[in-house]
Amino acid sequence: MLAAELATQLQEVQAEREELVIAERVLNRLAELGCEEGSGPSSPNCWWRVIER
Repeated sequence: MLAAELATQLQEVQAEREELVIAERVLNRLAELGCEEGSGPSSPNCWWRVIER
């Protein structure tokens, strides 16, 4: 019984992790697009890039 519950929880955590990975990719791509449009690193379009560095 406990093993089944843990297996279900593990699947849920893995699914959430995959969703977060996808969301991170989208944010990174949006950052690239915003920065490529001539915005400087201090621009609101690139604020997360500055935080990452």
